[in-house]
Amino acid sequence: MRALIVEDDSFKAHSVCDVVRKTFPSAVFTAATSVHAAVGKLQEMAFDLIMLDMALPSHQLRPGFGPTSSLLSGGLEVIMELSYLRRSDPVIVLTQFPEIEIEGNLVNLRKAKEILIENYDANIVSVIHYRHEHPEWRISLQEEMKKIQ
Repeated sequence: MRALIVEDDSFKAHSVCDVVRKTFPSAVFTAATSVHAAVGKLQEMAFDLIMLDMALPSHQLRPGFGPTSSLLSGGLEVIMELSYLRRSDPVIVLTQFPEIEIEGNLVNLRKAKEILIENYDANIVSVIHYRHEHPEWRISLQEEMKKIQ
């Protein structure tokens, strides 16, 4: 299994990868920490699973260059790229926020999957509220991954 994790927080990325390894022990991970890096990875290859944060920096921070802009809905850029490429890679959104901004509106996570599917031509499997101290996100992620095996 080829898995892409799009996450700028290394602690969260490691936690998510640990859960994925329990379901798919042979998973090979590719990481992207910005919208720009994620779009580049999507143009290189298809993935069996994409785990996507919604709040991402536009570019990776590089010494000697200005600061990156943080995009609360940066994950939407990745979803739009999948749609543009007409790809059906399964996407599981993992966000620390209880709402995400879609088309200028704040949407509760319980409705986010439905709204994302309505607005974008992408294979959104699930939207999960990541709260490290609560085990529910781990259980939800494992359940959702079993659906795409």
